[in-house]
Amino acid sequence: MGRKLVVTFCLTVLVLTGIAIVGVRMAPKTPLLRKGMTFDEAYDAMGHPISAPNGGLLATNGLYGSHIYYPCPDWLGNQEVITIEFDSNHKVESWEITPRERTRPEWLSRILQLVDW
Repeated sequence: MGRKLVVTFCLTVLVLTGIAIVGVRMAPKTPLLRKGMTFDEAYDAMGHPISAPNGGLLATNGLYGSHIYYPCPDWLGNQEVITIEFDSNHKVESWEITPRERTRPEWLSRILQLVDW
């Protein structure tokens, strides 16, 4: 009787932990931006974008106006475009997150290639 209780408790803890981890991983990411940040602070918050096909890229139109950032896809293949608006004083005025079409994650593509799918 005591052994069944311990096993049931451990399984319950494992299931609840798994649900919590998946819930945290599935939560939408929000950029670490706030209104009034300088250009350099926003650039640091976005993770120093790099120019690569599947990496981040910061397209600029001077130091004010729209700046577009393409973060790397998450582990499920979700992608987004973040457009940051700067005012004439080079401060963050607003930002918009636009989801892009989901692509197959790289790790899943490799697995499917191994099984010739």
